[in-house]
Amino acid sequence: METINGYEIRKETMQDIIYVRMKKSMINQLKNVRSKTGIPVSEIIRESVKQTLHEIDETGSLNIKIN
Repeated sequence: METINGYEIRKETMQDIIYVRMKKSMINQLKNVRSKTGIPVSEIIRESVKQTLHEIDETGSLNIKIN
């Protein structure tokens, strides 16, 4: 069994800025996480997207539950 740590094969530079719309409550929750952990909001979002893309690569599908 082979273990791979991380998602990037090589160091990549940031290419672009993408703006997203969020509800104020979600932004406040992200800021709260940042204040408690010291992790920048952009890094939290970036890692979440990486995990989602990795799941898509692994399973070939995207499942989102919307309540």
